[in-house]
Amino acid sequence: MTWVRTVNEQEAEGKVKEIYAAFKEQVGFVPNIMRLQVGFVPNIMRLFSIKPRSLEATANMFKAFMYGPSLLSRAQREAIALATSVINQCHY
Repeated sequence: MTWVRTVNEQEAEGKVKEIYAAFKEQVGFVPNIMRLQVGFVPNIMRLFSIKPRSLEATANMFKAFMYGPSLLSRAQREAIALATSVINQCHY
């Protein structure tokens, strides 16, 4: 597997730290039976961390897909994303 340098949450500064915090606040909640606050930045988002403008654009695109106006609920969107990842054998 290819290794790509990323900025972890403890190292994040400036715009990256701001984007991570906003992402965790809005997206960090993972609906489940126990309604737990997970609060994490997925690796797929950290992939863009060395280029803050790319990270910001990716985070905004993700939020638009998952939270923007749609006939689908968040649960349906998450299910589609999960099914797509399984079909593509993608761990993200």
